Amino acid sequence: MNWKNLKGTLYDLLGYFAPGLIAIFGGCGVMSRLTENNSVETIKKLSGLEVFFLIVLAYILGHALATVSSLIIEKQLVDKNNKFKKSIDAKVILGDEHYLTLCEKYKQIFNAQYTKNNFWKIICYVQAKQSSIYDTTQIFLAIYGMARNLTLIFGFYFCVEFGLLLCLCGTGKVYILLIYGILCTVFLFEYIRFRKYFIDTNLSGFLIPEKDDYEEDK
Repeated sequence: MNWKNLKGTLYDLLGYFAPGLIAIFGGCGVMSRLTENNSVETIKKLSGLEVFFLIVLAYILGHALATVSSLIIEKQLVDKNNKFKKSIDAKVILGDEHYLTLCEKYKQIFNAQYTKNNFWKIICYVQAKQSSIYDTTQIFLAIYGMARNLTLIFGFYFCVEFGLLLCLCGTGKVYILLIYGILCTVFLFEYIRFRKYFIDTNLSGFLIPEKDDYEEDK
């Protein structure tokens, strides 16, 4: 399989399909407790065509979750929280000396001052000049996309479980509430960790001298 196709498949699998499927199974679990129907037995009885539609539904739902999680988890929760935002800031990741080098190289190449809004230009540069490093960043991208989506999913089901505990006595389970809360927290920090890896690797790839630069130094 071509590596470029594999990267696309990896993001489709981790970023879209897996979160969508987990969201569906989570919803089935809630509904089975409310209606006292065994959703596991229902899933086992699905025909081949129904399984195919389940896969397609999970993939489509995964895209929707990616959009919502980007707006809620990334734009609102992380990017507006000073502690979280600082941990993925380029200056904090690189340190003052390397950040100054970054700004100087960026100005030399693009004839403009570097700002975080222009980070996409660095990604494009790394893709063009450092393809092996870019391939690594795409793995981090797939993992942090999955973690962001799972943060949203488990956060949502945490709220659902909390609502069941308050409104429907005997339906909500405290241990399930705790599991959802732990999973939501774990995946939030995994999202931040792999997003930091993604940013750090792109910045490092941008700062690595190209072959022509080595020859000029000689």
